Amino acid sequence: MIIKKARLSGFDANVDVRIDHETIADIANELTAAADEPVVDGYEKWLVPGFIDLHIHGAGGADVFDGTLAALQTISRTLAGLGTTAFVATTMVRPHDNDHIRMVADHVRTDLGGARLLGLHLEGPFINPEKRGGILIDSIYPYTAPALNEIFSLSGDALRMMTIATELPHSQELLDTLLQRSVIPALGHSNCTYEEARSAFASGVGHVTHLFNAMPGLHHRLPGPAAAVFEDERVTAQVICDGHHLHPAMVRLIYRLLGTKRTIVVTDGMRSLGLPDGTYSYNGKLYRAEGGAARYVDDGTLIGTTQSLGQMRKNLIAFTGASLPEVAKCCSENAARLLGMQDQIGGIQVGMQADLVLLNPDQSVYMTIVKGKIVYRNDA
Repeated sequence: MIIKKARLSGFDANVDVRIDHETIADIANELTAAADEPVVDGYEKWLVPGFIDLHIHGAGGADVFDGTLAALQTISRTLAGLGTTAFVATTMVRPHDNDHIRMVADHVRTDLGGARLLGLHLEGPFINPEKRGGILIDSIYPYTAPALNEIFSLSGDALRMMTIATELPHSQELLDTLLQRSVIPALGHSNCTYEEARSAFASGVGHVTHLFNAMPGLHHRLPGPAAAVFEDERVTAQVICDGHHLHPAMVRLIYRLLGTKRTIVVTDGMRSLGLPDGTYSYNGKLYRAEGGAARYVDDGTLIGTTQSLGQMRKNLIAFTGASLPEVAKCCSENAARLLGMQDQIGGIQVGMQADLVLLNPDQSVYMTIVKGKIVYRNDA
């Protein structure tokens, strides 16, 4: 197909983009369509790389914890309608029932009908109970080599990221094993100090889970892990831009210090993402989705969001004054680079995979394309 006259960052005039099967075949000011070649009108629309969500538990009424193919399909299709073209399914271990982990592992390369499932992100189990946030206590336990091997037996090569608290015993052994298995170790749900965070970064941790959430904050005498993140140019950080997990002023500070290369916007989205406010359940526990935030009913703990990555992209623009092309990097390119997939997805260049989103002038999603296939279109 050819997308005609779309606005594309880096070009002074509207351009045409040809998609041949799964890849971007050509980008030019004027392309002539073959007789049988579909044409998409991109006039007055922005063409941006598809959004990539590294941290999402569910959407559309489904959760990874559901442990079914139907749930993964619902998440995938819901996300596609919101402009997300790829996601890393995020969940936790359970004491006795981890079929949901095996389900993700079995369907990483399955066409789910929408956004692509790139792999698995486990929050824990080797995290600090003092900073567990919305994670239930029975999903947290100390590191041992057999415990990690059991996780690998369930997840195989689908495990792309694990959130760990590096101040806990045997963390170096855990970190070494994750790096050997090409799993991204992410510092998070941690009570580490500034010095411990610096040590973790020096030992190979290069990413941080939802910065400022479930970790010590900044203090003028106890700078905490966030200060170590800001100082280390090697480290990228997840930022939840829903206006609840982080105050807009803090988002501005983070963006000013991390810039367009180290900021990675994530949702930490729950099953209520894309659905109306109401009461839902997470891992058997009720929570209330209201105004974009998800909080446990019994104690009010903030456990996630109901806002899409596209909405958070808008929020980041509003909070910081950044441009759409700049923010697009924080929602696509940086995540792809962290996953080692920057040559395949996260950008718009000839030879890259055609994971694209066409945005209306009001920045709502008009069309979502995954691997060259239209998976969502809103002609309303």
